Amino acid sequence: MAYEDYLEEWTTAFGALQNDVSYLRAYDSAGQELEDRCRRIDTNLATSTRVLGSLELAVRSMESGADRALKQASTKRLKAQLKEVRADYPILAAKQRKAALLDGHAADSTMGQKMQMSSSTVQMQRGSDMLRGALSTIDGIENDADDTLSDLERQRETILSAQDKAKRVGSLQDQARGLVRGMLACDLKMRIALVAIIVVTVLVLATIAFLVLFPWEAVRRKQEDDEKKLLLRLLRL
Repeated sequence: MAYEDYLEEWTTAFGALQNDVSYLRAYDSAGQELEDRCRRIDTNLATSTRVLGSLELAVRSMESGADRALKQASTKRLKAQLKEVRADYPILAAKQRKAALLDGHAADSTMGQKMQMSSSTVQMQRGSDMLRGALSTIDGIENDADDTLSDLERQRETILSAQDKAKRVGSLQDQARGLVRGMLACDLKMRIALVAIIVVTVLVLATIAFLVLFPWEAVRRKQEDDEKKLLLRLLRL
């Protein structure tokens, strides 16, 4: 389910919860009516608590951003409202039960009944004090849990940031490798071109040397042959 679906379920359950608690606060209830209303409150309180947990999980699963921050703040306000109702309800229910008990035994009560009512009142007061203590403990646990979740959330964001940086570094490394490969390929081409230039230069110089040296040697030999032939003719004469 999406955040909006959980929010709609929360609105229905918490609205009914607030109506019943407001009725306990404003009007007297007794007997079966009081018990039925308390059962509805218990059911809607459990549903609201469950849906609030789902809302918190839905917010944590969102990507970081303005929308997530807005919904996180809204969820905290809903949690504060539920905390207030959870604290008020046991006290209001205890007062209603106490008032109903006193009204039922107000007329013609004996000393034993008065003592029984006094004992019941003390027990109710102790129960209320225990509920306040339990709620205080639960609030402390919830605050510790919120702090732990906040720390985990910060750690999650730190890890995500580190992953993004690692991805950017990896991308830069890939770019650097590509640049190095390109430079090596360019260097290899330059070396091949340099070797080719050297080979061509050597061939040109060898050709020039051959053309310069060997033709003059042939001319010299021809001149010597011509001189020998001329000398032989003169000797014959």
